Amino acid sequence: MQLQQLPPYSSNTAPSEPKFLRVYAGKLFDLISRTIQPKKLIKVDGEGCIDVRVLDCRGLTIVPGFVDVHVHFFLHPYSETSWADQLTKGPLVERTNSTLMAGFTTVRYDLGTQGASDADISLRKCIKHGLIPGPRYYCANRTIMSPGSYGPKGATHVNQEGIDGVTGAEAADGVDECTKVIRRQIGAGADSIKIYTDSRVLPRMSASSSPSLAKLSFPMFPTFSTAEMQAIISTAHSAEIQPQDYTQRMRMRLAPRIALLRRRDAP
Repeated sequence: MQLQQLPPYSSNTAPSEPKFLRVYAGKLFDLISRTIQPKKLIKVDGEGCIDVRVLDCRGLTIVPGFVDVHVHFFLHPYSETSWADQLTKGPLVERTNSTLMAGFTTVRYDLGTQGASDADISLRKCIKHGLIPGPRYYCANRTIMSPGSYGPKGATHVNQEGIDGVTGAEAADGVDECTKVIRRQIGAGADSIKIYTDSRVLPRMSASSSPSLAKLSFPMFPTFSTAEMQAIISTAHSAEIQPQDYTQRMRMRLAPRIALLRRRDAP
């Protein structure tokens, strides 16, 4: 992208090159200098500029595309439908067009498909090939959890992962399985790996007969051992992919261990 001082506007100033777009900006927010600059001409070169040659925005302020660093295209507000019902009863929801129209040209990452399996990979392909409108889309695919530590959970088969085959995350147990799960997601095309490093493991503990467990309200526990986290991080780093750890109440306790493992395996 090139910036120039804005010349007098005329329809005759449209570029002859078929793959150029010129935007006449009344004001432009310069991300480098963090200033508003008046009367700028933006020249864009790209395959997507064949059909549009001149965009007159002299009465508008142009800003760079926004980046949303945490999205879930396959969920909508829990005030509308509960998380469990969205995963097990509702259709898949994607909000790529509304995100793009709101000015977000990049999303990083769709942090866990939450029961939608590999739908984010397919959605990314559709956007990339122009089948549907959407922002530049970085995917984390399925969140990785330890067995028994995530929902949705049924009331009858309490030892099963998920309900009717629908799981909110992918369970991994032991070093070998953690390694295999990461390799499988890398092979599927994940841009990042998301893991839960702690969880409200077994919320049913509040109904336990043990007084010490029953009095706890959603107790938090680490989900993976140090060896398991070592396998996850080192396998992701071997493919130059950055794992994203999501932790809640045990953030301060786990942070030094995560940082140490990352330093050991940094590419």
